[in-house]
Amino acid sequence: MRVILFNNETERFQERLKQYAFDYESNYQRLKERIKDYEGLIAFGLDQTIDLSNIKWIQSLGAGVDWAVNNPSLKENTVITRVTKGLEQELFEYTLTRILYYYQNVDYHLKNQQK
Repeated sequence: MRVILFNNETERFQERLKQYAFDYESNYQRLKERIKDYEGLIAFGLDQTIDLSNIKWIQSLGAGVDWAVNNPSLKENTVITRVTKGLEQELFEYTLTRILYYYQNVDYHLKNQQK
């Protein structure tokens, strides 16, 4: 099964998932052109204009799957998996970390420490 992972930060995923033969795409327009060549999709969410008719498996990177379930091109037998309830604490911690990172201006402080 050929799988493509769509995310704006593909470099981060490529390092973590290098043992898997995934393809990666960060440009939405290119994804729309390439998706017909894949049977698997890993993504956070996509709009309804993308053609998912060839996709047999979708892994949602978020808890919600409405973006996939409501896509008119999705076939009835497509398997959809998502982040499960057991990850609520991790999602909360990630969100809190990103908020604190932003409000405490961590980028600025990291750059100053490197000087």
